[in-house]
Amino acid sequence: MPLIDFLRRNAARRGPFVLVCFILGLMAGSGAFMLKRLTALISRLATDGVAADTIPWRFLWLPIVGVVLAGILQRYIVRQPLDHGTRRINEALRSRGCRIAPSTILSPIAGASFTLGLGGSAGSEGPIAYASAAMGSNLGRLLGMPPRLMAALVAIGGGAGIAGIFKSPVGGFFFAIEVLSVELSGISIVGLAVACITAGMTAFVLSGFTPDVVFSHIPPLEPRLLLWALPLGVVCGLYSIYYSFIGNRIGRFYTTMRHPALKWVASGMSIGLLIFALPSLYGEGYGVIARILDGHGIEALTYGSIIGMIGHMSPLATLLLLSGAAALVKSIASASTNDGGGVAGDFAPTIFAGAVVGFFFAAVATMATHADVSLPALVLMAMGGVMAGAVRAPLMAMFIVAEMTGAYSLLLPVALTATLSYLIVKLASLRSARSGS
Repeated sequence: MPLIDFLRRNAARRGPFVLVCFILGLMAGSGAFMLKRLTALISRLATDGVAADTIPWRFLWLPIVGVVLAGILQRYIVRQPLDHGTRRINEALRSRGCRIAPSTILSPIAGASFTLGLGGSAGSEGPIAYASAAMGSNLGRLLGMPPRLMAALVAIGGGAGIAGIFKSPVGGFFFAIEVLSVELSGISIVGLAVACITAGMTAFVLSGFTPDVVFSHIPPLEPRLLLWALPLGVVCGLYSIYYSFIGNRIGRFYTTMRHPALKWVASGMSIGLLIFALPSLYGEGYGVIARILDGHGIEALTYGSIIGMIGHMSPLATLLLLSGAAALVKSIASASTNDGGGVAGDFAPTIFAGAVVGFFFAAVATMATHADVSLPALVLMAMGGVMAGAVRAPLMAMFIVAEMTGAYSLLLPVALTATLSYLIVKLASLRSARSGS
């Protein structure tokens, strides 16, 4: 083809390289849309008929099916690991030639659709980032890119995948900078920006111009929110330490299981028991987050919940019990999904955890101070705070939360909460390193 021949001859020049990044952004955004649609289709078919007043027995076995299917795909069909997409991208960047198999373009999308659609309590960002990095790697090989641009295209593909799945161009940009820690030249920075904007806009257009988390009223910026960011940032930082600690322990537990089938079934059973008790943990949980932001958090957390059916508790007691329980076990559910054989991501679970932490914090703050607390604002701030602390990427976290919800007016308090949470986690890790040495 004339276009391919032209790009092969001029791939290292600024204009043609930016064009390649534009094409990569289109591919990544389309892949993100396809992953969302497949996951939603499988989830809708799997949960059809589940009502709020019925015991969700199927939740006990649906995650087992999802994890087993994802495990079979990895072990016997593509014969390569697809879990922890960010880790796989970093491995590819360290390898000679930055080569990722062509089968990786579609296989993470298939694995994540099974895992999340059938109940896996994690996110879709890891698989699409890995798939998009594979798009960049294979596009670079097709065009005969030099080694330095091959590495850049892998990182740019990963960033574009994040931009597409969260509809967050700036978040995807900072993912490549903060999480992948890739040193990009001037031409690569421009290419990354073009790819992330293109991927985010492609996914946004294909999904009907709607953000992932839609709620009715975005609260305005108020000066007192900056004061609330101080205690909330501390809470998010401490919770992030707990979240990471529990997740690491669960992950190490699954690595001790040598028999793959035993690990798949054990993780599926663990996820099933958790979502049987707390159906709000099913999948990515964006619908639950939206209802919390709209002021219907109790209904969202009690829907189909065994805990919510027990006794006749007051609304406040129900709120504290269910949001507290969800916050305590979310890291267990996420680690079981990601380390037990499923194909999923690590970022979206921290956003869900932040939402329930913010919900819990707002209830306690209202009781303690009798102040007129803005629930949606505190929830959004906690989403950024927990993501920043658990992932250790504050810039990515603050922009993903703002872009995926459209709450740009709250960027400043979200940024302050995220920064404080991140600093607390970093100080704790430095202290731990010193005591260990």
